[in-house]
Amino acid sequence: MVRPLIAALLAASSVACQHTAAPPPSNRDVPPVVTEYFDRLAAIYRAGSSPEDVAAFLALMAEDVHYVHVAYEAEFDLDTWRDAFLRNQQAGDYSEPAGFCLAITNAIPGNDHYAVEYASGMQSDGACLPSEARRLLIVFSVSDGKLMRIEELW
Repeated sequence: MVRPLIAALLAASSVACQHTAAPPPSNRDVPPVVTEYFDRLAAIYRAGSSPEDVAAFLALMAEDVHYVHVAYEAEFDLDTWRDAFLRNQQAGDYSEPAGFCLAITNAIPGNDHYAVEYASGMQSDGACLPSEARRLLIVFSVSDGKLMRIEELW
């Protein structure tokens, strides 16, 4: 008697927990400035990018933005970051193809903070299709529609 009851309860609970609908887009949990961060950064990484691409990207930042890359032990303010991008452009270090993109694959919103998993990919039919090879983690702090702190955790 107990065995059929347990089986019925397990069957009912597994049906209730199934996720049949497609998950919502990961970028729904982030403000537009975070989505724009990836779009504009991808534009810099493409071959033929210009100082105007760097300026458009940095326009998303607060004047006192703080960028930290934990693994590389890099810390930049706005001016240092601009100089690094422009130096890399002049050296020809950005060579991604025209369809290169960066896709948000998961996001966890907090109180003006957003943990974002992302991946590089290629544009296809107007959407960025992320590579399955590697996922990266970044945390954004946002205030008044501007990026205040960016911390790369890969």
